[in-house]
Parts: sequence; structure tokens; C-alpha cells
Amino acid sequence: MPDSSPRFSVIMPCYNRRKLIRAAVMSVLDQTFTDFELIVVDDGSTDDTLDVLADITDARLSLHQQRNSGPGAARNKGIGIAQGQYVAFLDSDDLYLPWTLQNYDQALKQNKDPSLLICEAKDFHHDAQMNSVVQKPLEVQCYENYLQAADQDFWIGASVVAVKRQVVLASGGFNNAKVNQEDCDLWLRLGTAPGFIAIASPICSGRRWHEQNVSHEIARNIAGVQYLIQQQKHGAYPLMHSRELLTILTRHIRPASLDCIKHGDRGVALEFYRKSFFWNLKLGRLRYLLGFWVRMILGGRVR
Repeated sequence: MPDSSPRFSVIMPCYNRRKLIRAAVMSVLDQTFTDFELIVVDDGSTDDTLDVLADITDARLSLHQQRNSGPGAARNKGIGIAQGQYVAFLDSDDLYLPWTLQNYDQALKQNKDPSLLICEAKDFHHDAQMNSVVQKPLEVQCYENYLQAADQDFWIGASVVAVKRQVVLASGGFNNAKVNQEDCDLWLRLGTAPGFIAIASPICSGRRWHEQNVSHEIARNIAGVQYLIQQQKHGAYPLMHSRELLTILTRHIRPASLDCIKHGDRGVALEFYRKSFFWNLKLGRLRYLLGFWVRMILGGRVR
């Protein structure tokens, strides 16, 4: 019998997003590609987030709730419910373009259904800013796996990713703790999963910037980076001493250490510097290794 499962399961965690979630949901339901399900997981909202979706009768949309446990746990709940061949993720404050899933499907078919796909995103503050994005011919970059693409400096937030459901299930999914970097941790654990493609064109996702972005929460950022370092030390990532893995890992640690100095968390900044010193030395990141101390002493900006 033919497989009746949808091509994609789009998973959207949400928490107190009553003002933004409808736009996010409609950006999925208005796709030109229709073979998908949309799973919204409310992470214990204290406002009427789900109530603003009550009038949407599209059978592809299902709403679920859990006690407040963080976005990683909410995505994992969605993964457990999902039936799609691929799971894709969209945060409840971000947007898909109308052609997103159509391009995902085309890129995956053209490249023998790789394990992991990412797309380009446009930063925006107001929905109208997305009107300038136009559909362009599909351009795809192909790699054996995610680690092979380490030098490309891809930004990979959850809202630009689709991954084979069986691959993410086998990985154990996202970190359930209430920390940031839970997505980076998963991509690193999937670092050698066969097949990684990046859609260079067209732009397929919109990344909204606003005061409530979780990435602005310094304590969760610190906890997330500490978790990445712990995972590396415990051998959770493949090819743990490779330049490729260390390139991606330190790409998250370096800015976090400087951000800690900016916010007065110098002890944590020193912790990050010390624990990643030999990794950065191996990569030849002398500008950072020396500039860190300039930042500590003078407060000057160093990348």
C-alpha cells in the first residue's frame, strides 16, 4: 500500500504568543504546497494564545498543550505526534513564505532525500517588511553531512530546518531543559547524518526580531552554551576532535563569552574562554584569544 503519511509535519511551539501566532500559523496554511500537517504545541501559555486560533477549521492544523517545559520539550512533543516523512520547524513569531514547503520538497527530491535541509531567512521587525521578498529560481548547495559544511558559517535557527523524522527520532530529539542552544545541540548530534543541503535561493523563512526573543535572555544563553561544552566533553557529538566540529562549536562560544563581558558576567566569560582555549588555538583564532583580554580590560569591541 502507498505511504499515506504527509510529506511534512510542521511543528510550532508557542508560549504567550497571542499577538503573533496567527500570522505564523497562516503563513503555513497558505502554502502553495499542500501535503503537510501543522502541529502547534502550546507550552503552558498564561494568555489566550490558542484561543486566537479557535476559528481556524483547516483539518491540517492540530492544537496541543503541555505544562510549561521549554521550546525543546514542546518540539519533542510535536515530533512524537508527527506522521510526516520530514519534520520542519517554525517558531511562533516567525513566518514561512508561500513557496517554502514547495521549495523544500523540490530540493529534497532533487538530492535523494537527504537527512537535513536548511534555508535562507530574512530578518524583519514588521510583517510588511516581508513583502519585498520575491520568489527566485531554486539554488541548492549540497554536502555529505552538516559537519562537512562547517566553513560555510550557516545560521541554523529552528525555523529554517527540515529533518527526516526517523533521523530525528533516532537522535533522541531536542534537549528538554529550559536553555537556549537546544537547536544547535541537535544539529551537532546530527553532524554526520548522511546528506545535508542548504537552499541558497529563494529566501524561505522570516526571522522576526522583537523584545521578547528568547535569544535575548542572557541566563538561558549562558546555560545553553554551558550545555554545549558539557556535551562536547562527554563525547555526545560525532568526530569530537575534528576541526569541523570545533569550528561550529566555538562559533557559538566566542560571541557568548564576549556577551557575558558586556553584561558584567566576567566569571562566566572566563569560564567559556578557558574551556574553549585549546579548541580556538587549534583553529588559529588568535584574534579572539588576544582580543578577549582587550575586551576584559578596556571594554572595547572584539569579534
